[in-house]
Amino acid sequence: MNIVGKMLVIANLIFALATGGFLVFDFATRTNWKTAFDQLKAETDVFRVNATTGGGTLNTLANKVKDQQRIINEAADKQIEAEKNPQLPSLRA
Repeated sequence: MNIVGKMLVIANLIFALATGGFLVFDFATRTNWKTAFDQLKAETDVFRVNATTGGGTLNTLANKVKDQQRIINEAADKQIEAEKNPQLPSLRA
């Protein structure tokens, strides 16, 4: 066998190994897609539940903040009124 034949045999071996590597990589990718899909679907469901629950929680907290602000404003108004009219009992303890 001359030099050209030996180079062709080595080139053929290299390309055969590369093709085998690509086949193994392709097989591994094709078998793991189902697991990855199920995992992404579960994460999407969790995100969807968080989004709907988060909106309701945000509305509840906003209502509580408004109620507390109203109470603070009423107490401030009573304090101002008590300072204006000394004959009324003061709110100070």
